[in-house]
Amino acid sequence: VLRLPPIWRAAVGLALVAVYQLLLDRLWLADVIAAPHNGPWGALSWGAMLILATVLADLYHGDPSAAPDPERARRAYPWASLATLGAGLALALVVPVSKHRASASFVLVSLGLSALLFYGFHLLNARTSLRLPILGAWGRNALLLYLLHGVVIGLFALPPYPGWYVEAPWPL
Repeated sequence: VLRLPPIWRAAVGLALVAVYQLLLDRLWLADVIAAPHNGPWGALSWGAMLILATVLADLYHGDPSAAPDPERARRAYPWASLATLGAGLALALVVPVSKHRASASFVLVSLGLSALLFYGFHLLNARTSLRLPILGAWGRNALLLYLLHGVVIGLFALPPYPGWYVEAPWPL
């Protein structure tokens, strides 16, 4: 899949997340919720997220396979990121945004928000003299970010109040 043109990767990623959501709703929900990190079933959803992320990465880097003109591809990146977020929010009206389920809405909202946050850091770096070396280090070594995300999740999961995490209202 990774060697396909971005448009085909986007189609495959969206198809995978749609198939996963259908199977989740009809067959897998109890198994996915009971399994750590959504088990082998959730790998389909997480894989779809990674495939879709490669499409956004190609746009950001101005890959000629994403658009004939590299500048056009780069200009499309924030709009594609916003469209991904918008699709996830629209889908959230039907499918709950849930990391616990690795739901399709969660995948799209997370990917869209992450891409927009990344773009914000890009703009901060490109348009100001502010250079944060730690961001470059984190970008080159994602293990530190992965460990820190566990700490942030702990802030939500450790307090013994389900309304803060599992039963949280949608704004939270």
